[in-house]
Amino acid sequence: DIFADTLCNPVFPEDELDREKTLVIAGITEEDDDIFDRAANAMRRLLFSGSPYSMRPSGEVESIMNISRNAIEEYYKSRLSAANMVVSVCGDIDPETVFQKVRLKFGGLADAPRPERAEKFAFTGKGGSESINMEKDQSSVLVGFETVNNRDPDRYALEIMSSVMSGTSGRLYHSLRDEKSLAYTLGCVSKQMNDTGYFAIYVATTADRIDEARAAIYDQIDLVRSKPVTPEEIELARRELTLGLKADMQLNQFMSYASALDELQGVGYNDVYRYADSIAVVSAEQVMAAAKKYL
Repeated sequence: DIFADTLCNPVFPEDELDREKTLVIAGITEEDDDIFDRAANAMRRLLFSGSPYSMRPSGEVESIMNISRNAIEEYYKSRLSAANMVVSVCGDIDPETVFQKVRLKFGGLADAPRPERAEKFAFTGKGGSESINMEKDQSSVLVGFETVNNRDPDRYALEIMSSVMSGTSGRLYHSLRDEKSLAYTLGCVSKQMNDTGYFAIYVATTADRIDEARAAIYDQIDLVRSKPVTPEEIELARRELTLGLKADMQLNQFMSYASALDELQGVGYNDVYRYADSIAVVSAEQVMAAAKKYL
C-alpha cells in the first residue's frame, strides 16, 4: 500500500529532495576518486559522444544541484504512466490474484500515452584516448570498443569472448598476471544497451608499467582476432556463463529485475530463458569474427 501510494501520488518534499541530492553528490565524489569509475566514465564520453550514453549515469554535481522540484514533477508526469510501466512479480504466486492486486494498487497511475523515443541516437564519438592524473598508488588501463545493442545476436559471441579472456582461468589472467606480473586485478566487460553496447578490457597496475600493460592488452586483442579460441576455452566459457545465470535465476529479486528490464527494453520478459540455448550454439569462428568486427 505504501509503495503504491508513493508511486501513484508522490509529493516530492523539498527536504527529501535535498537529502537525496546530498547522497547522489557524495556518490559522484566517490566515483571521481576511484580509478576504475573514472576510466569507465572517460571511455563512455569518448565512445558515445553526442548521445545520453556518454553521460555519467548518476549525473554531474552541477546538474544535480540545479534540478528543481518542478523539473522532477514534470518528468514524473511525462514518464510514469500505465502505458510506460512493467510490473514483474516472481515467486510462488497465483497469477490472477497478482493481476487483481496490481490493477487495484496501481490503477491510480495516469493513462497517458507511452513517451516517444528516437529509434537510434546519432553517435559522434570518434574514439581516441584520455589520460587522467590521480594521486593513487595504483593506475588503471581501460581499452573499450563500441559493439552492439541488446537485440543483436553478436552479443552472445561477445559474451563468450569476454569469458574466455576474463577470470582466473582466462587469457588475460594467465598472460598479464601469471606470466608478466603486470596486474593487481583485471577483466573484461561486455555490455549491451538499447541502442549500442561496449566491450571493455581493464587492468590495474603500477604507474611505471602502464605502457607495458597497454601493450599486453593489445597483444591479447590481436590474438583473439587472429586465432580461433580453442574448444576447451569455448566449453569452459559456456559452462561459466550458464552456471552463473542458473545461480542468479534462483533469486526472485534477480528474476523480477531481469524480466522487467528486458521487457521495458524490447527484448522480451522471457529473454533470460533463451540465454543458455543462444550461448550453446556460439562457435569459435563466430567469436573470432566478432573480435575482427568490433575490436
